[in-house]
Amino acid sequence: MKVGIISLGSIIMGDDAFGAYVLQFLKANYIFPSEIELLDLGTPGPEFVNYMARFDAVIVLDAVKAKGDPGEVHLYRQQDIAKVLPSLRLSPHDPSLRDALLAGDFIGEAPDDVLLVGVIPSEVELQTTLSEPVMNSIPEAEEAVISELRRLGFEPERLSQPSALDIWWE
Repeated sequence: MKVGIISLGSIIMGDDAFGAYVLQFLKANYIFPSEIELLDLGTPGPEFVNYMARFDAVIVLDAVKAKGDPGEVHLYRQQDIAKVLPSLRLSPHDPSLRDALLAGDFIGEAPDDVLLVGVIPSEVELQTTLSEPVMNSIPEAEEAVISELRRLGFEPERLSQPSALDIWWE
């Protein structure tokens, strides 16, 4: 089984960089088995489908629009994502995760297992730092990712001495 941990979002739009921060946190704190690949895709566009097709399972990290307070972490499975009604969109995030999964399913190359670890953003504006509520949500997102990897049969090794976070965009 090949698993992708994929971060989405723009690193220059405040809390939209949640996925990239969590990905860097994971890289600094864990050693992952060779079957797990960590990718920061930013705002991938049409090639998003091709990235996901490489994996049997994906864990996606992103900011989400949801009811609740900034910093709340929400977990969505593939069937939850499929229920989201399509909307007319034209943005750097196109295709959406939902659209990419539908396209992958249509061509027979969608991952079998999908988990979206999303956070409700506080500030999505031109800046290169996370708001306090979203920064405080990183440990909960970390736990969600590690729990999902365990469910899939993997046990990442937590480093006794974490390396420095590579938040190069700040």
